[in-house]
Amino acid sequence: MISERLEKLILNSIWCVDTEIGFSYFHNLLLDFEIISNSNISPKDYYSERLESQKPYLLDVQGNAIQMNSNLSLSSSNVPQNSIAVIKNHGVMLTDGGLCSKGVRGIVSELEQAKSNTSITGVVLHTSSGGGDSLAGTILQTAVKSFAKSKPIVTYAEMIGSSAYLGAMGSNEIVMSSKLSQAGSIGAMIEISKPMLERMKEESLSIYPQSSSEKNIEHRALMAGDTKPLEDKLEKMVGIFHDIVKSERGNISQSALKGNMFFADNAKKIGLIDSIGNFDFAVKRLQGYISNSKK
Repeated sequence: MISERLEKLILNSIWCVDTEIGFSYFHNLLLDFEIISNSNISPKDYYSERLESQKPYLLDVQGNAIQMNSNLSLSSSNVPQNSIAVIKNHGVMLTDGGLCSKGVRGIVSELEQAKSNTSITGVVLHTSSGGGDSLAGTILQTAVKSFAKSKPIVTYAEMIGSSAYLGAMGSNEIVMSSKLSQAGSIGAMIEISKPMLERMKEESLSIYPQSSSEKNIEHRALMAGDTKPLEDKLEKMVGIFHDIVKSERGNISQSALKGNMFFADNAKKIGLIDSIGNFDFAVKRLQGYISNSKK
């Protein structure tokens, strides 16, 4: 039953996600729900480790990792001077947090704490995501751009698609972890459950007053077999997506905007990313921006 509800959510929502990469995370969620549904494992215990893995951490001036604990957070006064915060954007991007995700609003909160803490000099946004819900990327992008006005931020990514890519706009630099890493999937999509539509036609009746003639117009057209209003809505969303990307990535090629994912070498050639290197390389790049910001 839980799996059915999750499948319905996936199939009837607008997503900015790469299907091959992003929906593999949904498959993992379905497996998780099946395990919980058929065992005596507490959901809280099952997901506590996953939530723990999403916590940010600090790098001190020697590059040593400092984990968050009950006495240390990004907003703490005892954060070592000149620390770098590593904030994680992993898995499917959901606007709000839940059982197994801190959500994009959680990431935004971490960015705000890091921005306000004078002991933190910059952020590495560690990204491994094929995207997620259509609003999540916009919320993260606004926060990243706001952060970059105060302190440097470098996005370091193993995989960065769709909403996750949108969320990185405003970063000082996007670094891909290896040549096998992929970036792109700039676009939007919606999967519609045909059986669900047919059941709704047979079993439900929607009534609107004349004063609400355009309310849910895309859904009403879809129920009548017309996909054009929904396609138009998706086009508007993608147009906004394109405008943000072109504004932040002035050298981007038109070929990068058609929705494909690109391996790192090609992604760099067409302007999707800036460089390729390991995590230490990304940290050094951030340290360079930090040094320049102090001049």
